[in-house]
Order: sequence, then C-alpha cells, then structure tokens
Amino acid sequence: MEVANTSDLVGRIFHPWATLNVVLPCIMSFLVIVIVIGNFMVLVVFIKTPKLRDIAGVYMMNLVATDLTYGALVLPLTIISSAYGRWVFGRILCQFKGFLTSLLCSVSYGTLGLMSLEKYIAILKPLHYSQIMTTKAMAVSLCGLWMYMGTLSILPLFGFGKYDFIPAAFTCTTKWRYSAVYGLTYLFAGLLPSMATINITYFFIFRAARQQARKINTIEVRMCRTDTTEEIHSGVSVPTNSVENSQRQSNLLTRSFNKTQTKAAMTVLIVVGVFMLSWSPFAMANTWSVVTNTPIPFYIELIVTWLACLNSALNPYIYAVRTKSFKNGLRRVARSWSCTVRGRELNCLSWQPDVEEITELSVMTNTVHR
Repeated sequence: MEVANTSDLVGRIFHPWATLNVVLPCIMSFLVIVIVIGNFMVLVVFIKTPKLRDIAGVYMMNLVATDLTYGALVLPLTIISSAYGRWVFGRILCQFKGFLTSLLCSVSYGTLGLMSLEKYIAILKPLHYSQIMTTKAMAVSLCGLWMYMGTLSILPLFGFGKYDFIPAAFTCTTKWRYSAVYGLTYLFAGLLPSMATINITYFFIFRAARQQARKINTIEVRMCRTDTTEEIHSGVSVPTNSVENSQRQSNLLTRSFNKTQTKAAMTVLIVVGVFMLSWSPFAMANTWSVVTNTPIPFYIELIVTWLACLNSALNPYIYAVRTKSFKNGLRRVARSWSCTVRGRELNCLSWQPDVEEITELSVMTNTVHR
C-alpha cells in the first residue's frame, strides 16, 4: 500500500502506516485469541451440559460456531495482510475469504432472527411451544438459513457483485461501492428480513411481558384482600382451601416460568443489541459510500470494520454473564479439566446438579405440562 511520506524539520522521513502495520496486527491477534477462546469454551460447555442442549441452545451454538469459524479461519488472513499492507494470498483465496466473510456474517444475524422467533413462541405461545419448536423444525430452519445465505453470498463469485481487497480494512470482502445492485439485493433479501423479525418479535414480547406483570400484580392484590377480609370476619387466620392453594401454586409456577423465559429473552436482546451497535456503523458507512459514490475515509473504514469484528468476541461473554446454567456448566468443565490434568478424573467428574438448577427445571416442566 503506497502512502505519501512526511518529514520533520531535520529531514527525517516518516511512514505514516508503518506503525499501523505493527500495532494493528498485535491488536487483531489479541482479538482473535479472545474470540477463539471465548467461543470455544461456550461450545464445550454446551456439549458437556445436557440442560443447555435444547432448541434455544442449539441456535446459540450455531451463532457461536459462526463466530468461532470467523475468528479461527478468516481473521488470521486479515492479520497477515495488515502486517504486509497488502493481500499476499492470491486472488482465489481472496474470493474464498470474501465469500466466507459474507456467509458467516449473514448466518450470524439470520440466527439472531431465529433466536428472537423462538423466544416469541416460548413466551407468547407456551402451550404450543413443543408442537411448533420441534427438533425437525429447528434442523430445517438452520439448514434453510445456511443454504439461503450461502446462495446470497455466492452470487459475487458468478459476477453479480464483487469480492475484492479493501486496503483500509486489510481484508477481502464485498466491494459495495462497485456492487450497488448486489448491495441492495443483499440488503432487502438478507439483512432486512432478519432485522424485521427481531424488531417485530421483541415488540410483542415486551408488550406481553408488561401485560403479564399487570395480571400478576392484580391477582396478588385480590388474594391479599381476600385473606385480609377472612381474617377480619373470623377474628383468626383462616386456612385457604385446596382450590385457592392450587390457584396460588399455579400462579407461582406461571410467574416463575415467565420470569425464566423473560430473562432468556433479555439475554437474546442484549446479544442482538450488541450486534446492531457493532454492525450499524459499518452498514451506514458503506450505504453512504454506495449512495454518494464516494470512497469511505481510511480511518473511518478501518474503525467500522474492526468494530464489526469486535461483535464476535463479545457474544460468548454476554451469554456467560447472563446465564446461570452456563456459568455452572463452565465451572464443572473447568473442574473436570483440572481434575484430568491432576490425574483424579473419577473423583472429580462425579458431580451432582445444583439444587437451584433442579428447582428451576422442575418449575418449568410442571408449568409446561399444566
């Protein structure tokens, strides 16, 4: 990459990007390590924790797998290119890298759309969840997502769009400025359907959450008034009958189930929010470039590109912080690895499930059966 030199008063020559070609690979290498370790640990915990291997868990594993592939296969090529200041792997690998980048990013936000839809069904249609969200439906949705996004991503390899090396981003990706028609196709056929699904489902999820909270408060107030009235008229505390106990237990189970699902929905919403915050500057910058037919300034393109890459590093840590089952699974995996290293596998691997997890699972199971 050719960049004009600058000099100071004593005539020393500076190469503005020489420092960048050293510092940037170091920063990106650290980012790759964070992405690979974080997403790999999430996959291991999911595989070794049966409780997490439900429909929602498989969707999350698909998201984590795309981030792990992106960090392990795609970003190392970008690191080497940033060190050299140019693409050094040939045109064929450049095209493949552009295709893989497009595919993995497309599958990531498509998976977020599926995760949002799953939470919508879990919260708004809990009685029909097991009939709608079957293993077959989950497999078909994921296979369909990969095939559909793969079709959109492969089009530039056949002349509809263009994958090329972007010097400011040190990577081979879609050259949006010279692929306006493909860019619009990708926007309306790939990105917008997923974003629309996310926005619509979460609108109804939060509306239902507010309505449920109001109903629970109303029920609690009525029950409190009933108990108070009985105590006043009798002069002593009157035990509630079996019907009232059953109703209270049902309300308690429903409230616990809704609280669990709402927390899970909030976790997905945080993941979606981080994704949109990471990728929105990149999308807006490239849209502006296509509409105005002007190149994106070097530093702007560099920042928005790596801000988008940062998203792959954040997802596993968000999920780890928000999900108690995952944290417990992570502790068990770490304990088992530690025991394996110390040669005490049998004693260390004979763990018992946490009481809290058993209670939570029992509540959810009883509620669904009711």
